[in-house]
Amino acid sequence: MQNFKNMKAIRQFIEVKDHSFNVSLPKDFNAKRVEIIIIPNDNNDDFIEVSQEQKVILDKALEQDKITYTSRDDIKRKYKL
Repeated sequence: MQNFKNMKAIRQFIEVKDHSFNVSLPKDFNAKRVEIIIIPNDNNDDFIEVSQEQKVILDKALEQDKITYTSRDDIKRKYKL
């Protein structure tokens, strides 16, 4: 049985070219075996522009442990964003 407690999922929208595609994984993704599920996606609105400020806020939020959760507004104040 699979342990979902420590599962780290990655979702990417990737362009298919010549019936193939390439997936880049983060450096801290250390799994030796993965499951790939391919679902066609014909929506063109999947690539939403995210500002650099939003990326910084999201990155900082992801770094935090759920116990030490800090609101988006607190992060903005702390990092003067």
